This record gives sequence, C-alpha cells and structure tokens, in this order.
Amino acid sequence: MRPSTTSVVALIGSLAATLAWAQEPPPTDAQKKAQEAPPPAGEDDTSKPLAFREDVEVTAQKRTEEIADIPASVTVVGGQLLEQQRADDLEALVPLVPGLSLTATRPGVTRVTLRGVNTGGVASTVGVYFDDVPFGSSSGLANAAILAGDFDTFDVARIEVLRGPQGTLYGASSVGGVMKYVPNRPSTERFEARVLGSAETVANGDPAYSMTGLVNVPLSDKVALRVSGLYRFDSGFIDSIGNHPVPSLTNPGVDIIPGTRVEDGLNSLDRFGGRLAALFKPSETLSVNLGVNVQNIDTDAGSTVDGDPDTLQAIDDDPVQSRYQSEFNDTKYRIFSGTVDWNLGPASLESISSFGTFESDFQTDLTIATNLTGGPALSSLVTALFGNASRPLSAVLPQTTSTDKFAQELRLVSSKSDSFEWLVGAYYTNEDSAIKQKILAVEAVAGTVAGGVPVLADLSLDSTYKEIAGFGNATWHATPRLDLAVGGRLSHNSQVASQLSDGVLVGGLTQFDEVESSETPFTYSFAPRFELNDRASIYGRIATGFRPGGPNVLPPAAPPEIPRQYDSDRLTSYELGLKTGGGAADRFSLDLTGYYLDWEDIQLLAVVNNFGINGNGGTASSKGAEVAANVFPLNGLALSLTAAYTDAKLTQDTDPVVGGLDGDPLPYVPKWSFGLSADYEWTVKGSSRAYVGGSLGYTGDRTIAFDNRAADGSLREAEGFTTVNLRAGLYVGKWSVELYGRNLANELGITSIGDPGLLPNGALALGLIRPRSVGLSIGTRLWGS
Repeated sequence: MRPSTTSVVALIGSLAATLAWAQEPPPTDAQKKAQEAPPPAGEDDTSKPLAFREDVEVTAQKRTEEIADIPASVTVVGGQLLEQQRADDLEALVPLVPGLSLTATRPGVTRVTLRGVNTGGVASTVGVYFDDVPFGSSSGLANAAILAGDFDTFDVARIEVLRGPQGTLYGASSVGGVMKYVPNRPSTERFEARVLGSAETVANGDPAYSMTGLVNVPLSDKVALRVSGLYRFDSGFIDSIGNHPVPSLTNPGVDIIPGTRVEDGLNSLDRFGGRLAALFKPSETLSVNLGVNVQNIDTDAGSTVDGDPDTLQAIDDDPVQSRYQSEFNDTKYRIFSGTVDWNLGPASLESISSFGTFESDFQTDLTIATNLTGGPALSSLVTALFGNASRPLSAVLPQTTSTDKFAQELRLVSSKSDSFEWLVGAYYTNEDSAIKQKILAVEAVAGTVAGGVPVLADLSLDSTYKEIAGFGNATWHATPRLDLAVGGRLSHNSQVASQLSDGVLVGGLTQFDEVESSETPFTYSFAPRFELNDRASIYGRIATGFRPGGPNVLPPAAPPEIPRQYDSDRLTSYELGLKTGGGAADRFSLDLTGYYLDWEDIQLLAVVNNFGINGNGGTASSKGAEVAANVFPLNGLALSLTAAYTDAKLTQDTDPVVGGLDGDPLPYVPKWSFGLSADYEWTVKGSSRAYVGGSLGYTGDRTIAFDNRAADGSLREAEGFTTVNLRAGLYVGKWSVELYGRNLANELGITSIGDPGLLPNGALALGLIRPRSVGLSIGTRLWGS
C-alpha cells in the first residue's frame, strides 16, 4: 500500500501554508536576506565543502564531547553528507562506515554486522538507537537480528556508529557495536522550512520519486515545534520469471516458464512516515524534548532473484523471480519519547522515557516447499487432501512479528572537568514480543484463501523480557595528556515464554509448557588515552558485551538432550587506536584502529524436530584493522577513505546440527571492504555554491551459511562487488538543484543467499542491491531571523 496522492499534496500544502504564515506581515529587506541565506554556521569558511565544516561533537558516551577525545572507535556521518550521497537507508551506509556489513533480502529485513560479529543467530549483535531510545527486542525470541531498524535519514543531524562491544553504557545485544540515529531537534533560535522533491530512473524498472519536507517553528523563546514528513517510492526492478523464459538447470538447452504469476516490477517499495518534536525550555538549566516518530516500509516482494545453486549466479541476465503467491512485507516503526535535561550545576540529571512498537507483517509462498515431515511439496499435499485436478491448491505462510517496548533511563552526568568526570545511571525495560504464524491453503490460480479447508497450521510464540541495570563510567585526567577511563554495568534480566501450535500439519493442538529464565551478567570497560600533541592521541580499550540468554520453548515430548535454556554469550574486545585531527580547522584527520575480539558461548540457531531453538556452541574470534581518513588538500576539496580488514572465524566446532567447523569464516563478513569519495565545492557568485562529487564502494567475497558447502567441504562464497556513485549540485539563494547517479555500473551485488530447493527448477534466492538509478532533486529552504 502507498499513501494517496492527496496525502502527499496535503503535506506539501501544509508546509507551503506554514511558509506563507511565517512571511506575514511582509518581511523587511534584512529579513528577506536572512530567509534566503543558508545557515550561517561555517558559511565564511570555504576551505572545506559544507558537509565537512562543523566540529564533530557526539553523544556516543552519553555526554557531549568531541569525537577526537573519545577512547573508542566512533564513526560519525553528518546529515549534509547523508543527503548529498543519497544515503537514506542502511544499504547506502555500508561504504561510509568501516567494518559495517549487511545481510538483506529486502528493505526492513536486514541483519547489521560490525567487525564480523555474526553467526546467523536470532538475537541482534548491534544495538540500534533513535534519539537515545533503544529500538527492537533485546532477546533471542523475536527475530531482532534480521529486523534491524532501517530508519530513513531525512532530517537526521548525524549517525553515530560505535564499533566494538558497548555493554557498559548500552547494555544487552551490543556485542558488535551500536548504531545511533540523532535527529535534528526543535530550535527556538529561528524559523526554518524546507521542501525537497526528487525523481529518478531505475534500471529495469519504472521511474521512482520522493517528497520530503520539514518546518521548525519557534513559538516563543522557550517553546519550539519541529515537524517533518517523507514519502519515497522505489519502483521494482525484478520481474516475474513468467515474463522471461530461462534456461533449465536440470535440462541444458531447454527453456522453462514455470507457472508463475506474470508481473513486472515485483519488488516495489513504499517508505513513508514523519516526526513531530516539541521543545519546552522554561529556563537556561532545564529543557524537555518530546518526540513521536512514525515510519512504514512496505514492499510487494523481496529483492531476490532466482539463482543457480552451483554457481551462485542469477539464472538470467535480467533480474527475475519465481512468484506463485504474493510475498508482501509491511513493517511499522512507532517511537514515543520524552527527554528531560536538568543542569544542576556540578552535574546534569537526564531522563529518557520511551515506548516503542515494532511490527512486521509478511507472507511467504510455500507452493513448492516440502511439508513439515519432509514429504512432497505442500501444494501437492494440500491438493491431494482438500482439492482435485480441477481445483489445484497451494499454500502460504502469513506471519506477524511484533515487539512492544517500554524503556526508562536515568543518568547523572558530571559537568566538564579538567581533572575528573563521571556518569552514573539506571536502566529499566519491559518488552512484550510475539511471533504469530499460520499456514493457509489458497486457490493456486486466484491466490485467495481456499474455502472449506481448515487452517493447516497455527503457531504462536509469546515472550516477555524485563531488565533492570545500573551502570557507571569515570574518566580521570591523570595529567594534562593522560586520561584513564573505566566503566561497569550490572544487569538482571528475566524472561517468560510460551508457545501454542494447532492444525493438521502439526498434529493438532499442542500447548507447550511455559518456560522461564533469569541471569545477572556484568560488563566492563577500561580505556587509557594519551595525547601525543594537541591534535593527536593514542588509546587502548578493553571492553565486554553480551547477548541475553533465555528459555527454549519445546513440545512436551522433546528429547531430554535438547536444551531447555540457552546462556548468554560474551565477547571481549582488545583495541588500540590512533586519532589525529578531526576539528573544523584541520586539513587532515585519521582514525586508525586494530582490534582482537574473543567470543565465547556463541548463540546459534538450530532446528530440531522441525522447531527452531537457540543454543550455545563453541568460540570465535575476529581480528582486524580499520581506517577512516579525510584530507582537504585544496580549498573546497575533500578526499575521504574508509577501509576495513576483518578476519572473523570459528575457533571451535559448533553443534553438528549447525554445521560450523573450527576455522570456518563467520557468515557474510567480507575480509576486505572500503569506500572512497571525492567532493569539490566552490562559490559561483555571491552566496551561490556548486559542488561535484563521486564515490566508490567495495564489498569483498563473503562465505555464507555454515551448512552450505561445496563438494570439497569448503564453504560457498558470494562474490564481492563494487558500486560507483556520482553527484553534482547547485545552491542559489533558497533553491537547490542536484543531479545524482547511484550504482552507475549497474552491479547487482549479492546481499543474501537462500536455501536451495525452495524455488522451481532447483534454484535458490539471491538477494541483490539496488541497480543503477539516475535522478534529479529540487528543493527550497527558508530561514527566519
């Protein structure tokens, strides 16, 4: 589903009305000049492009500080850079963040990995935050790993990526790191309004388009509102295989056209939402920020094509997909938050209260899938049981995965000091998650639910996760150049889970026993830092992280050897780093890091007697190096490099059910990856500016699942790929015009590989990045005095 044209027009109309209201009575000449000018910050500095001019201050360690002062690996991608590089989703962030890799089948269904910390389990290894609010489930019972928050980056001030375990300040499920979206907050300083529209062509697809807008309104010197809205339509680029005869994999020289639905542009995407934020600042020492963030990601099919299971290549030059029944996915994010910041003088009291909901509704086509006992395809079985030759039946699996999460954090943060700084805090979360599945018989041709046929399977898994934690961090500035930072966090979590199954395919009604678990993990960090000079420092860091253990919900007759509970896993990081520059006045900046990660009691997903369980098995390590560098050799010219070498592998065999062996690389982790970019900006006339830029991103070869091996026993690999992007823009007064091209070489890089045997002709599903797109955007922006 997509919003109607009326709703988009209404958004533009409301923004236009606000602009008109803001200009009454008629502005003076000075006011006109202020409205048409770009923001004054950094305007007189032409030594760097606008996206690189600001001093980088971040809240990665839950206090505002310069990135150069943090003894940890932190990447910051600013809002201006995000916009110029059209990095509006997770896929586009990969070349900008060293050590970041993704596994994705479609937008909204993505696994995020940092520094190779991935074994294909259910619980997330990277924490995702939006404006200090934790997103998604903390447990291993709600598919959090593959449902990472894919927030649109419009009106985002910056994205902060903390690499390495963050268990001390961010707690559970941040063993690989944290990705933090920091939106622009309301401002009482001046009025701002903006509208930006774009249209683009897509290889093998119809035109795509987007419309975004925002308005910031100071209601007084104490109250301000900020409203933003977005709608993006990405046309599908994958067609039904029914429109494209393809070579048979089993009968060379013979073309096949399976009985799939004939449709072009199967995988179209609608992304829409908005944010309402309010600031109330009754005094210079007290501020209250309230926010509501809403976003939907609706896709009509996965971004996958049919691939050859032997070569792991697409079976046709055109992107094609077998499609018997609809495979939609509708994802909804809702975040409600309130932040209070009260400066008490020696310290500030900060409170972050939030309630978030996540829901993913999708449907899987089971037409040729085998039944639960490993017998013939479900379509054949269902037709034999409930249909006939004149009434062929098929099957689909609709599923809803959801999490409702309340979180409260209180922290007391000392004021900035040259001798000693500290932070103490408390955290509480209460999460209710559910996975609801059904298997339904449908009419093979019409796709409607088959009348007179019972529900084939009805399964539900309900779980509750509660956690309370206390944490602290302190930094002693031992000398003017030597800092010692130490932190710790003690948490206690408890979980309850229950499952119910019914239907003819699962043997009728089964009530699983309710199961519980609890644990009390402790995490810590220690980080010395030494300033070599005023613009360079070295640091070391030892830190730990964990993913919570939990209960396994098993049928009453489950064998005793199947674990009733799984333990938390634990990761310890040893890191050394060098940082130079990074300020607005610096012509060169470098962030160089080497690390070793030791991962114990790894959580793994296994299927036993047709039921998925979590388990622990073996150990793994990841060692590597990362670099991020910026250089400004000429006024207006910026050259940037991000690169990572990651050697992540098992150091013990996993359970035979999982199939991992000592020495196997961890799945979907490229050993080499990098991003290169060059941007040049210059003054055309007066305050008018122009820019041109280009970037190149490389993701290396990646092994896939532990149980997907070649005949010689080696793990199969997905080939690496390279993307090329170009951009150019002109800013004249309040107007902007920008031309851009993404993935200009039209490389269809692989982002995921499905299991063989689930598609016709023995094919498997290959997830792909978005193909070549070329677009134009036009925007207008007003600033008030």
